[in-house]
Amino acid sequence: MFSFVGPDAEMCIRLSQKDIAAYGDNNPNDPVIRYGSVMNGYVGIPDAPLLDEPQLVEWFAKSVGFDRGLKPKPTKKKN
Repeated sequence: MFSFVGPDAEMCIRLSQKDIAAYGDNNPNDPVIRYGSVMNGYVGIPDAPLLDEPQLVEWFAKSVGFDRGLKPKPTKKKN
């Protein structure tokens, strides 16, 4: 999963630690908290970047690229 929209309508994307640091240079970088837990590797996208389509496309591309590079989790076999 590389992105989601939370119940509060906040857009969140998953980034590498390097990209999270770069994102935080120009945007607020508060932790994404869902169900009482911090979702490591995710950043919330505020309204202003959502309106800047070229910037949003760039961050989505980085998010998809990072997600594709992750190893899949092993599946649980049925007994």
